[in-house]
Amino acid sequence: GEPEPQFFSLVDALLAGNAGLALQHLMEEKNRGVLPILQLASFISLFRTLVIIKANRHQARPAILATQHPFWISKLEAASHKLSRESVTAAFQRLIELDWQFKTSQADPWVSLEEFTLSFATHSTLQRGSGLP
Repeated sequence: GEPEPQFFSLVDALLAGNAGLALQHLMEEKNRGVLPILQLASFISLFRTLVIIKANRHQARPAILATQHPFWISKLEAASHKLSRESVTAAFQRLIELDWQFKTSQADPWVSLEEFTLSFATHSTLQRGSGLP
């Protein structure tokens, strides 16, 4: 399905490296009653798409992306230019680890999502414009 409009605001803040605003939007999602596993699934989908975009940046748009809304893909393609391939891949790997953690741990999943959001928004900004692929 299509992402909710609130999720777009969260993604914008996250990919812009605005940790405070990203955390604010994440808490709004929590307060709206979004289940943490669904929030995690949205993040996994987002970063899987970014990994595909980064891996194919010098080629035509991969067919796998044709199932997603063209506006969403264009938005992520534009944002991906500011992110390194390494930061996107590391974030995706961390989200897969969180998926396992959510299913096997008693830890508060929202705390894990907050930590991920803060970490990505903070550290991905350090790699912006560094010339990394």
